[in-house]
Amino acid sequence: SLLNDLGEFALAREKAESALAEDLSYGRNYGTALEQIELGRALLGLSELQAAHRALDEALAWGERMKQVEIVGRALLHQGEIASRQGQLDAAVAALERSVAVLTDSSLKGHLSAALLQLQHAYQRRKQPELALDVANRRLALNVELFNAQASRRTARLEHAHQEELSKKQI
Repeated sequence: SLLNDLGEFALAREKAESALAEDLSYGRNYGTALEQIELGRALLGLSELQAAHRALDEALAWGERMKQVEIVGRALLHQGEIASRQGQLDAAVAALERSVAVLTDSSLKGHLSAALLQLQHAYQRRKQPELALDVANRRLALNVELFNAQASRRTARLEHAHQEELSKKQI
């Protein structure tokens, strides 16, 4: 959520818990899974790592039951971050490698980039520079692709606006 992105973790926790209760009461599985992720992110930001891991385990279970790769990939990304912060590098690498594999075929390229960065850091901490470099190069290529796509969309919008202005002047 935006609150988590802004570092407002206590408020993000409050909102996620409220939305989670509502989603559960109405049987909204997808919303429940997303709110579990946001709750996990908020708890991670508050350094409540065990509670964050439990919330992310719930999100992962929902994602797997619903076969929602985006939820699975995001939950694994944050589980990898928790394991890394706890110094459990093997568990971090396992979660992050799985997150990367899942997110590679998803539309969440920004999350894939984040997973690649976390994986790169985990490899560096495990003293595996070749693997870290491979992941860094993959992330660089992805980020260039993302930048190019964004730049192309912006250019297309500018061209469209310019054409509209020209049409107005001709009238």
